[in-house]
Amino acid sequence: MNILTVFVVFFRIGLAGFGGGNAMLPLVHHQLVHEHGLMDEASFANLVALSQSTPGPFVLNIAIWVGYREAGWAGALVASAGVCLPGFVLSLVAALLVARFRNTRFVTHALGWLQPVFAGLIAATVLSLFPQSVETPLQAGLALTAFAAVGIKNVHPLYLLGLGALCGILAG
Repeated sequence: MNILTVFVVFFRIGLAGFGGGNAMLPLVHHQLVHEHGLMDEASFANLVALSQSTPGPFVLNIAIWVGYREAGWAGALVASAGVCLPGFVLSLVAALLVARFRNTRFVTHALGWLQPVFAGLIAATVLSLFPQSVETPLQAGLALTAFAAVGIKNVHPLYLLGLGALCGILAG
C-alpha cells in the first residue's frame, strides 16, 4: 500500500468515525480486513486488543501500527494525520454549531437519536470480535466477568487488562 492510499484509508475512517473509537471500529474492521485485505480476523482481534492496552486512542494506535507496517515511519505519520484530521475539523465545526443551536428541537432530537446508533455499532463489533477472541469456556467466563465488572460495577478497565494478562501468563 503506497503512502497516499494509507492516508486515504485512514482519512475515510476518521471522517466516518465521528463518535469515538468504538463507533469507528466497524469501519476500521471493514477497511483493514475486508476491503484492503491487510489482515485476517484473528490478526485484527489481536491488533484491537494490543491497541486498547497501549496508551492513547486505540484507533490512532491502529493507524500508527498499520501505517508503519505499510509505509514505514512516514506511513505511521500519514495514517495518524489521516485518522485525526477529519475528527478535529468536524469536532470544531460541530462544537460551534451545537453551541449556537443547542436549545433547538432539531439538535436535541438529533443528539438523542445518535446514541442508540452508536450502541448498535459497538454491539455489532463485539459480536464480530467475540468468536475470534474467545476460544475456551474459561475465556468466555473471563469476557463475561470483564463485561459485568465494567458495565455494572464500574471497575476501571486497567485492572481487567492486568487480570487478563495474568490469566494468560498463568495459563501459558
